[in-house]
Amino acid sequence: AIRPTEFLGLAWSEPHLRDKATNLRRATARFEAVSFWVATTILRQPSKHMRAGAITFFIRVATAFRALNNFSGVMCVLAALSNSAVSRLKFTFPLLQPDVVEEREALDKLLSVEFNSKRYKEALRSCNPPCIPYLGLFLSQLTFIEEGNDPFNPDGTINFFKHLKAYETIAEIRRYQLMPYNLRRLPQLLTYLNSLSYASNAELYDLSIQVEPRGASSVP
Repeated sequence: AIRPTEFLGLAWSEPHLRDKATNLRRATARFEAVSFWVATTILRQPSKHMRAGAITFFIRVATAFRALNNFSGVMCVLAALSNSAVSRLKFTFPLLQPDVVEEREALDKLLSVEFNSKRYKEALRSCNPPCIPYLGLFLSQLTFIEEGNDPFNPDGTINFFKHLKAYETIAEIRRYQLMPYNLRRLPQLLTYLNSLSYASNAELYDLSIQVEPRGASSVP
C-alpha cells in the first residue's frame, strides 16, 4: 500500500508531512509494535526455562521469515532480542540449545551492518520474490541522499544526481511490491496479530529487573 511518493522529502520523519506518508508510517509503527510484542512475550514468562523457550520459538520464527524472504520480519525479531531489557537476561540465554544459538548467529550475520550491510544487500538482491525488505535500511539511504546533497548545483541547475539516486532507491523498493505472497489466511491468527498487547520500553526494563534482579546469583 506504500506509494512511491511517500519516500520523498523525508515525509515519514517530518511531523508536518505526516499525511504524505501515511502507509509508510503505519509500516514502521507496525515493525516497532511487533518487536515490542516479541520482547514483552519473552519477559512475561514466569521462569528462565520458559523465557528460553520463548526466545527459541521466536528465533525459529525468524528462521521461517528468512525462508519466506521476509527480511523485515527477521529484523523485527532480532531487534527484540537486542533490546537491552532482553539481552541482559544472563540466566536465560545460556539455556538455549547450541543449534538455536547457531540459528541466531546466522541471522545476526545476515542482517549485520558490517561492510555497509553487504551480506543483507546481496541476499536481498539475489532472492526470488515475493520478498519483504527491511525498510529501515532504505530509509537511512534516502535520508543520506536527502541531507547529504544540495537540491541545486553551484551554477543553479538542478542536482540531477541527487534525484537519480533517490529514484534508484525507490525503484528498488517498488520491485519488491510487485509480487504478492500466496499464503493462506487464518482468521483467528489474524485477529490475534491485529490486537497485540505489549509493554513500553520503560515497562520492559522494569519487567526485566523483576525476573532477573541486578546482582542476583540465581533466578527461578
